[in-house]
Order: sequence, then structure tokens, then C-alpha cells
Amino acid sequence: MISTEVYMDILAFKRQGHSIRWIARKLGIHRETVKKHLESKSFPAYSRKTVKPSILDPYHKVIRTINDRGRW
Repeated sequence: MISTEVYMDILAFKRQGHSIRWIARKLGIHRETVKKHLESKSFPAYSRKTVKPSILDPYHKVIRTINDRGRW
């Protein structure tokens, strides 16, 4: 994930006529990352992944009941 500042630097360097390799070396990121961001029309929108339910979710009530009784 890159910051807005790095994204703006990529665009500025490209407008100045620098190559993708030069930009990648200068910013310390991969060439494909530079290429991907140059091909996109806007800054990438990152979103959080949805949390996967736990395998133990159906058993939480039973586990809490046993734990409250002091059987552990």
C-alpha cells in the first residue's frame, strides 16, 4: 500500500519524463507497482477485508458456561 504522497510523486516524475524503472528506483518500490498506478485513473481506494467468523462461534455459549462453572 502506498501513500497519497508517493502516488503524487509517481505522477509528477512521469510528467517530467522519467522512466518507470527510474521512478521505481527513486521511490524504492517495484516497477509493476509504478506501472499499475500510472495506468489507474485515480488514487487506489483501499478497503478492509471482512472478518471471517471463527470456527468456535457456534460453541461460545457452551464454552462460557463451562468456564463459569470453573471446570477448567
